[in-house]
Order: sequence, then structure tokens, then C-alpha cells
Amino acid sequence: MLRLYPELPARRTATIVRDVLTDAALIVLALRPDTSLARALAAPPLVAVGLGSYALYLWHFPIFLLARDHLGAVPWPVRAALAVSAAALATWASRRYVELPALALKGRVTGWPRARAAVSGSPPADAGASSAGVAGRAGSAQGPPAS
Repeated sequence: MLRLYPELPARRTATIVRDVLTDAALIVLALRPDTSLARALAAPPLVAVGLGSYALYLWHFPIFLLARDHLGAVPWPVRAALAVSAAALATWASRRYVELPALALKGRVTGWPRARAAVSGSPPADAGASSAGVAGRAGSAQGPPAS
């Protein structure tokens, strides 16, 4: 068997290879819109989590550190609830007041329908356009279309 990491035991390397192949198969299934996995991932609650995931990634760690450092005397369930609530609030505020205005500006400056759709929550007006078509339009000699 091919040893990706010689310092790891063969069993561990086999586990890594199995996990990578499983992940690749799940990604392929999720990209095909006719699969039940793709339909499940398109559920509104999961889409909402996905839209806020980057802001949550940015905010959770500093908030949890602040909670640990400044709320040490508070019982941990209360401290955890406060930290999770603060992270959720920071995630919402960051998405609402930073990310969406930036996407709206991107849509106005570049004319990209996907940026406008991300802000409005509706599909792009030219839903049939592929990302290659959008990129080709932006790189044309005429520049981006007027908004």
C-alpha cells in the first residue's frame, strides 16, 4: 500500500485515504442537484447556517475567549449560553451590516448578478448564465454591464 506519511502506522494511513475518498464521494453527490443529499443540503435551515458560517467562524473564538476570561465566576452552562448567544448576535450583525452591504457594492460595481442575488436572496435575473459566462462578460472589452 502507498504510504502517504511514513511516520504514521499503516492503519492510520488507510483511515486517512478512506476518509478522503468518502469526502470526495459526498462532494460529488452534493453537487448533483438530483440527489437526496443535494436536496437535504438545500433545506432553508441548512442554507441559513451556511450563509452565516463564515461570520460565525470569525467571531466565535474571540467571543469564547472573552467569556472565559471575564466570566470565570459564572457557572459554565450560563457562560456557554451567553457566549453562544453573543456569537450568534455578532454573526447576524456582521452578515447584516458588513457582508451584505459589501456584496451589494460588489453587485453595483461589477454588475455580477450572483452578487446581487446574494443580497436580495433571489436567483440572478439571468439564471441561465454560468459562472464562465459571467466571468467572460466581466472580462470583455465593454466592461461590466450597467446596473
